[in-house]
Amino acid sequence: MDRDMQYTVDFDESAWLVRCKVAGTIHVERVAAMVADGLVVARTHACRCALIDCREATARDSTTETFEIMSGLDRFGLERSDPIAVVYPKGAWSPQFAETVARNRGWRSIRFFTDLSAAEDWLQETRATRVS
Repeated sequence: MDRDMQYTVDFDESAWLVRCKVAGTIHVERVAAMVADGLVVARTHACRCALIDCREATARDSTTETFEIMSGLDRFGLERSDPIAVVYPKGAWSPQFAETVARNRGWRSIRFFTDLSAAEDWLQETRATRVS
Protein backbone atom coordinates (compact mmCIF):
# COMPACT_ATOMS: atom_id res chain seq x y z
CA MET A 1 0.00 0.00 0.00
CA ASP A 2 1.23 3.50 -0.87
CA ARG A 3 2.21 5.86 1.89
CA ASP A 4 0.84 9.38 1.39
CA MET A 5 3.43 11.97 0.45
CA GLN A 6 4.86 13.79 3.46
CA TYR A 7 7.36 16.63 3.29
CA THR A 8 9.29 19.15 5.32
CA VAL A 9 10.54 22.53 4.15
CA ASP A 10 13.37 24.33 5.92
CA PHE A 11 15.87 27.09 5.22
CA ASP A 12 19.53 26.05 5.41
CA GLU A 13 21.30 29.28 6.32
CA SER A 14 24.81 27.84 6.00
CA ALA A 15 24.20 26.68 2.40
CA TRP A 16 21.70 29.49 1.70
CA LEU A 17 19.07 27.25 0.16
CA VAL A 18 15.61 25.88 0.77
CA ARG A 19 15.66 22.18 1.67
CA CYS A 20 12.61 20.04 1.03
CA LYS A 21 12.59 16.45 2.21
CA VAL A 22 9.98 14.16 0.69
CA ALA A 23 8.81 10.72 1.81
CA GLY A 24 5.99 8.48 0.64
CA THR A 25 4.32 8.39 -2.76
CA ILE A 26 4.60 11.60 -4.77
CA HIS A 27 1.26 13.19 -5.73
CA VAL A 28 0.64 16.33 -7.80
CA GLU A 29 -1.48 18.04 -5.14
CA ARG A 30 1.14 17.52 -2.44
CA VAL A 31 3.91 18.72 -4.79
CA ALA A 32 1.92 21.93 -5.30
CA ALA A 33 1.59 22.40 -1.53
CA MET A 34 5.30 21.71 -0.98
CA VAL A 35 6.32 24.22 -3.65
CA ALA A 36 3.98 26.84 -2.17
CA ASP A 37 5.47 26.28 1.29
CA GLY A 38 8.98 26.35 -0.18
CA LEU A 39 8.31 29.66 -1.95
CA VAL A 40 7.18 31.23 1.33
CA VAL A 41 10.45 30.16 2.96
CA ALA A 42 12.46 31.27 -0.09
CA ARG A 43 10.87 34.72 -0.17
CA THR A 44 11.32 35.17 3.57
CA HIS A 45 15.07 34.66 3.13
CA ALA A 46 15.46 36.20 -0.37
CA CYS A 47 16.70 32.85 -1.62
CA ARG A 48 15.94 31.20 -4.98
CA CYS A 49 17.94 27.93 -4.68
CA ALA A 50 16.16 24.74 -3.64
CA LEU A 51 17.18 21.18 -2.93
CA ILE A 52 14.41 18.58 -3.03
CA ASP A 53 15.48 15.34 -1.39
CA CYS A 54 13.29 12.52 -2.71
CA ARG A 55 15.51 9.65 -1.58
CA GLU A 56 12.73 8.38 0.71
CA ALA A 57 9.97 8.98 -1.85
CA THR A 58 8.32 6.75 -4.37
CA ALA A 59 7.35 8.02 -7.80
CA ARG A 60 4.12 6.60 -9.12
CA ASP A 61 4.62 5.05 -12.53
CA SER A 62 2.46 7.66 -14.16
CA THR A 63 3.63 9.37 -17.31
CA THR A 64 0.59 11.64 -17.15
CA GLU A 65 1.32 12.80 -13.59
CA THR A 66 5.02 13.33 -14.32
CA PHE A 67 4.08 15.36 -17.40
CA GLU A 68 1.56 17.39 -15.40
CA ILE A 69 4.10 18.26 -12.71
CA MET A 70 7.02 19.05 -15.00
CA SER A 71 5.12 20.92 -17.71
CA GLY A 72 3.30 23.09 -15.19
CA LEU A 73 6.15 24.27 -12.99
CA ASP A 74 5.35 27.92 -13.69
CA ARG A 75 1.83 27.50 -12.27
CA PHE A 76 3.45 26.65 -8.94
CA GLY A 77 5.08 30.11 -8.91
CA LEU A 78 8.59 29.00 -9.82
CA GLU A 79 10.76 30.96 -12.23
CA ARG A 80 12.74 29.32 -15.00
CA SER A 81 15.96 30.76 -13.57
CA ASP A 82 15.47 29.22 -10.10
CA PRO A 83 18.17 26.59 -9.52
CA ILE A 84 16.48 23.42 -8.29
CA ALA A 85 18.29 20.17 -7.52
CA VAL A 86 16.21 17.02 -7.09
CA VAL A 87 17.88 14.05 -5.41
CA TYR A 88 16.26 10.71 -6.12
CA PRO A 89 17.02 7.17 -4.93
CA LYS A 90 19.57 5.45 -7.12
CA GLY A 91 18.00 2.63 -9.11
CA ALA A 92 14.48 3.32 -7.86
CA TRP A 93 13.22 5.42 -10.74
CA SER A 94 14.60 7.40 -13.63
CA PRO A 95 14.09 11.13 -14.02
CA GLN A 96 14.82 11.07 -17.77
CA PHE A 97 11.22 11.77 -18.84
CA ALA A 98 10.82 14.49 -16.19
CA GLU A 99 14.06 16.16 -17.29
CA THR A 100 13.00 16.03 -20.95
CA VAL A 101 9.60 17.59 -20.28
CA ALA A 102 11.14 20.35 -18.16
CA ARG A 103 13.85 21.16 -20.69
CA ASN A 104 11.38 21.17 -23.58
CA ARG A 105 9.46 23.85 -21.70
CA GLY A 106 12.50 26.02 -21.06
CA TRP A 107 13.38 24.87 -17.53
CA ARG A 108 17.16 24.64 -17.83
CA SER A 109 17.96 25.20 -14.14
CA ILE A 110 16.47 21.95 -12.82
CA ARG A 111 18.87 19.07 -12.37
CA PHE A 112 18.41 15.54 -11.05
CA PHE A 113 21.01 13.72 -8.93
CA THR A 114 21.42 10.44 -7.09
CA ASP A 115 24.15 11.91 -4.86
CA LEU A 116 23.20 14.52 -2.25
CA SER A 117 26.71 16.02 -2.13
CA ALA A 118 26.79 16.45 -5.92
CA ALA A 119 23.42 18.24 -5.78
CA GLU A 120 24.61 20.54 -3.00
CA ASP A 121 27.84 21.28 -4.90
CA TRP A 122 25.93 22.10 -8.09
CA LEU A 123 23.62 24.48 -6.22
CA GLN A 124 26.57 26.23 -4.58
CA GLU A 125 28.34 26.59 -7.94
CA THR A 126 25.14 27.88 -9.52
CA ARG A 127 24.59 30.37 -6.73
CA ALA A 128 28.20 31.57 -6.89
CA THR A 129 27.88 32.08 -10.65
CA ARG A 130 24.67 34.09 -10.22
CA VAL A 131 26.17 36.27 -7.45
CA SER A 132 29.41 37.12 -9.25
